Amino acid sequence: MRKHIKFILLFLVAVLIIWFFGRDLDLKLVAQSLGKARAVYIISAVLIICLGYLLRAKRWQVLLEPITETSLKELFATTAVGFTAVFLIGRAGEIVRPMWLPMRDKRVRPSAALVTLGIERVFDLASLICFFSLNLLWFEAPAGREGELAYIKTIGYLMLAGTFLGFVALYIYQRISPRVIRSLEKVV
Repeated sequence: MRKHIKFILLFLVAVLIIWFFGRDLDLKLVAQSLGKARAVYIISAVLIICLGYLLRAKRWQVLLEPITETSLKELFATTAVGFTAVFLIGRAGEIVRPMWLPMRDKRVRPSAALVTLGIERVFDLASLICFFSLNLLWFEAPAGREGELAYIKTIGYLMLAGTFLGFVALYIYQRISPRVIRSLEKVV
């Protein structure tokens, strides 16, 4: 019963938000625009977005795996709620996802959800640096400014090398950390 009340309240909040942002829309113009839209593109976009949420939920499950067991279904729902919050209230909505999951799945502590969110951001940053630095490798300076912008490719190489070395360091750490911890336990 409690879940049904929560669902109804959330549904009413969603209706209120849609009304608030859509109250000044010209519905005839919206209907015309939707009539011109190709359904295959809209359906494809929705499927791609859902796949993206599913992959993010799976990544979160992998990050939570050493700490606690959780279901992909709960993670997917929490990811969708979290990104909806980001859409509605901006970056402040980022905190919704790690706080929502412990309410849905009691096995997950809020601190574990929050820490894995931080780890996700580190991996997101590393991925962004990789894409950015790869693009810098193909950077061509405008005519007449080659000397002035020659350092940009060097920065791309350095950023790519730094990210690669960071991943190598993480791999090595993952391999040797159990031995290091056992050695430290003997000393202490």
